[in-house]
Amino acid sequence: MYGEGVVTYFKKNFSFCLRDKKIIPIGSARLDSISKRLDFSNRNKHLENLGIDPNKKVILYLPSTYRTNWYMAKQSYWEVFYFDFLIKVFSFFKKNEEFIFLYKPFPSLRQDPILSILESKNLNCKYVKEPFAPRLLEACDAFIFDTPDTGVLEACLTKKPILLLAEKRLVGLMSEARETLLKRVILVESEEEFFKKIEVFLSVVSRGECFEDRNFIKAYGTLNDDGCSVMRGCEVLRKVMFLEKYENCAVL
Repeated sequence: MYGEGVVTYFKKNFSFCLRDKKIIPIGSARLDSISKRLDFSNRNKHLENLGIDPNKKVILYLPSTYRTNWYMAKQSYWEVFYFDFLIKVFSFFKKNEEFIFLYKPFPSLRQDPILSILESKNLNCKYVKEPFAPRLLEACDAFIFDTPDTGVLEACLTKKPILLLAEKRLVGLMSEARETLLKRVILVESEEEFFKKIEVFLSVVSRGECFEDRNFIKAYGTLNDDGCSVMRGCEVLRKVMFLEKYENCAVL
């Protein structure tokens, strides 16, 4: 799956086990499927189904899966700091009532106490269980991620604004990824920077700015951005099975 950026990542970080392998990027069948189904004319219908005024600017917030063993990462009791961070985020949302914020936690998490805090304090923030793609991609005007995950790739299929926190204490961005991300998203790497840039982000959302750059999604997602990932994968597998071209290959 994915593109040349992922090839570079594997070569840099897993060269010890891939030194005699050929890595073949093919794109992503999942991202191709989502991209083909996107229909942004459905925005108002989706928002009305969620009980949201479609005349409001709607921002989707996708939190990290913080209820895990973060203490294993750089000896950091991250989930405590992260809980405090979310409280600050919700307080900020409450001050910006001209926007509607949708909070979409990871579906595998158990019932989270942060949800009761969210719903009791913020009239303009709503907890949603709706699947992220494609309906929330169609419905929302912008996206906030507080960790770089596959949801960022899905959001990059659109031209909508994205604010991405890649916390430098926990995330080591490759220079190539940072370079292409900066052309597509508003990237921050600390909590302090996040709260400085979020005001800029809201201004961008208010103006309805679009982000056309496709370099990141090609490098880390769709490869050629042509919707043909399945065909490429099948062709590579055919050649591998019949030993026509590739030996010792790893298909990504």
